[in-house]
Amino acid sequence: MKPKILLVACSIRSVGDLVAGCNTEIALGSVKEGIKGLADVEYVRLNRWFLPDGSLKNEDMLIDAIKESDGIIFASPCYFGMPNSLFQDLIKILAEKKVDLYPKVVGFVSVGAKRNGGEETQIVWSAWDIMGLGAIVVNDGAPISQFGGVVVAGTKGQAKYDREGLEVCRYLGRRI
Repeated sequence: MKPKILLVACSIRSVGDLVAGCNTEIALGSVKEGIKGLADVEYVRLNRWFLPDGSLKNEDMLIDAIKESDGIIFASPCYFGMPNSLFQDLIKILAEKKVDLYPKVVGFVSVGAKRNGGEETQIVWSAWDIMGLGAIVVNDGAPISQFGGVVVAGTKGQAKYDREGLEVCRYLGRRI
């Protein structure tokens, strides 16, 4: 039986298209290419689950999807080197519900306006939070071995031009 990998878009701009959606979704599309044939993939857009007050609608469904996965890849836009509010709200809820993510394998993709513009810092902070819930965090592995997928995209749709970043996302998908 193939493992189940959950791709989680943490962008408020996610529209549900892993080819022509927001930059975060384009990066997740490359992750999915790296996973192809190795695992079953499910896609979640956090912007569809959160209410304006930061609470989740259908909370149990989302938490069940997280619990039932074997691996998770979170993709988020980078804001000054920090995880965005959707990711932070999800971590807060998972911690409050005492969701144990062990032995799930987790990886991260960060999309920013320029290379080395805080993306790796964001991944480190996100990894710190997710390890606190018991997850096993991995990077993209050799030959590049960054903290995770780092994609450069300043305006909508620009991610598709960052060949290096999308290649790292494919490596991360294979590694997960």
